Amino acid sequence: MDAHQDRSTAALEAQDKGSPVGGPTYERHVCSCIQDVKHAHEFDQDLVNIDQADAKKLLILWTLRSHRAASAHYHQSGRYRRTNTIWTCINAIYSIFLLFWVTRLSSLVDSQESRSAEIDAANVQLTSISTNAFIAPRDLLTGFLGAFLVVLGVVQFILRFPERQGSHREAGQEFSNLQRKIERYSLHTHYNMGMIHNLSREYNHITKSYPLVDKSVWNNGSRKKLGDKITELENMLRKIVS
Repeated sequence: MDAHQDRSTAALEAQDKGSPVGGPTYERHVCSCIQDVKHAHEFDQDLVNIDQADAKKLLILWTLRSHRAASAHYHQSGRYRRTNTIWTCINAIYSIFLLFWVTRLSSLVDSQESRSAEIDAANVQLTSISTNAFIAPRDLLTGFLGAFLVVLGVVQFILRFPERQGSHREAGQEFSNLQRKIERYSLHTHYNMGMIHNLSREYNHITKSYPLVDKSVWNNGSRKKLGDKITELENMLRKIVS
C-alpha cells in the first residue's frame, strides 16, 4: 500500500502547484491511484493462505454446479426450439387450410351466382335470397378462422420462443466455458484467494445475466443426481466453515 500513499502524495503536490481539481493532470494522478489500490488489493489476496484441500473441494463443487447449469440451459433451449417449431408448423398448416377454405368458398359462390343467372326472371328474387342465406354463415366462419390465425401469430410473437431459446443457449455456453476454466484451475498445485475470487465473480455474473430454467428441467434425470452430489459437498464445506 506504500505505492498508493506515494501516488496520493504526488496528486496532492500536483494540486498545490496549480493543477486544478478535475484538470487533466489531477485526473491522471487519481486514475493512477485507483489502479494502484486495485493491484495492491489483488496482491494481498494472493498472499492469503487458504487450505488447499478445502479449495479443491470448492472447485469441485463449482465444477458440478456449472455442469448442471450448462446441461439444464441446453435442455431448456432445445425445449423452446421444439415448441417454436411446433407453433410454426401449426400456423403454416392452418394458413394453408384457410387459403384452401377461402378458395373453395369463392368457387362455390361463383357457381351459385352462375346458376342463379340462368333462372327465370320470376324466380330471381327468391333464388337471390336463398343464395345470400347460403353464403352468409360461411362468410362469418371465414372471418372467425382468419381472426383465429391472427391470434395464433400474436401469441407466438408474445411468447418469444426464438429469443428465449437463444438466451438459454448462450447461458449454456457460458457455464460450459466456466466449467472448463475451473477444470484448468484444478490442475494447479497451489490455490490462492485471487483465483477463487476471480471464479466467484465470473460465476455470479453469469447467474445474474441469464434467465432461470424450469424446475422440471433443473431436477430432471441425471441433473437430479448431480444435485445430490452438490448438496453433499455443500454440507461438507458448511461444516468446515462452522
